[in-house]
Amino acid sequence: MVSSAQLLKFSHAGIKHGSEISPPNASKLPAWGVQSLLGRLSLIVGNGSTSAAAHLVATAQQQHEPCAWVTRKGFEPYIPDLESAGIALNALIALRLSAHQQIARAADLIARSGGVGMMIIDAPKEPSTGLLKRLSKHAAQHHMAVVIIAEKIQTPHAFSLIIKAQPTPSGAQHIQAIKDRVQTTTWQHTEYYHAVPGCP
Repeated sequence: MVSSAQLLKFSHAGIKHGSEISPPNASKLPAWGVQSLLGRLSLIVGNGSTSAAAHLVATAQQQHEPCAWVTRKGFEPYIPDLESAGIALNALIALRLSAHQQIARAADLIARSGGVGMMIIDAPKEPSTGLLKRLSKHAAQHHMAVVIIAEKIQTPHAFSLIIKAQPTPSGAQHIQAIKDRVQTTTWQHTEYYHAVPGCP
């Protein structure tokens, strides 16, 4: 047991107990962005979902975060369009798999490894509830962002963040929070960037 005198010495030396060190307050981060998605399982729906995901990956790469994009053959975004969105293709792990089970297995393995800072899962069928729970756990454990693109919301309780991405007639992207466990108030955000040509 540490005595009061030793605690005083530790205090003067700037040494703290682990319980005294609190993690950064996530609610103080910007509502939308790579940093606010780290450690969380997120869902993007809406006509601008692919463009929003591409913008996240490009931003994450600029912050030196390794990124992966997992999708099913026939549903992948047009690769040159990802490049035009600012994604460094030679630094992107891109998996195009033929079966839903393969996508689920690959996503689980990548998330479990903690080897990437951001993973996009773009598949026609939303992962099972069990996989979503594992992905959420891995995201929190490895402080990585796991982002799923889907056409509709099926299991809202499984996600820490759900946003709808909708392009505007002016060419901007409107981001609206449908659910956010971190932010105490509802929020909206408008991004001004070139959407991925030919992709939603």
